[in-house]
Amino acid sequence: MTLPYILAAASGRCHEAPAPGGLFQDDFTSSVVEALGGRTATGPNSGWVWQHTGTNSAAFETEPVADELTCLGGAGVNEQFYVDSGGADHFSEITFAPAVSDLFRQRGPMVRGNASGTYFFMELRFTTTANLYEVIAGVASVANVMNFSPAIAAGDTIRLSASGNNITAWLNGVSQETYDASLEILATPSLGTAQNIGLRSDSYTSNRRMASYRGGTGDGS
Repeated sequence: MTLPYILAAASGRCHEAPAPGGLFQDDFTSSVVEALGGRTATGPNSGWVWQHTGTNSAAFETEPVADELTCLGGAGVNEQFYVDSGGADHFSEITFAPAVSDLFRQRGPMVRGNASGTYFFMELRFTTTANLYEVIAGVASVANVMNFSPAIAAGDTIRLSASGNNITAWLNGVSQETYDASLEILATPSLGTAQNIGLRSDSYTSNRRMASYRGGTGDGS
């Protein structure tokens, strides 16, 4: 399958999405502080461009010394950073860098996104609890509360995958919990068909950093 071209709004150039398995990765390597919105991904399966919807394309920024992604507190509400995965059954995954915070409030991996601000995303409340949110036209509400065992630690990887009506949370490659989103999808059909994956940020303060991003079609296994 040929994946669509991703428009780089900042440069006016088009980049073809990486072909292998619909896989998109970013290791956040950068020689300067760089806003995530409009950034060209680096590392394996890269060369694609982060698209952005919201008011602050720098709600996430790269840290050039550490080659990490920093979440900025108070930097805009309902900021979406995404790429078209090429299919509605897909996954979105982040790996945490060594960090001192156990909170990742209102920031996390996003699936089933569209341009109108409708999607699912997962936030970490504490090291053992996460909320699955549905966002409809920019308005968020909790769809499900998930519990993780063991607790999430620095260097761990969390993933959100979407397959049909099922939204699944993963920790270090192991499925933790699957939520049946049939009612949400029935009420808002785009939650079952939208193809965008990526990250979501809101205005809460957090010093949690990310070492890498991975997403694409399938469940990421």
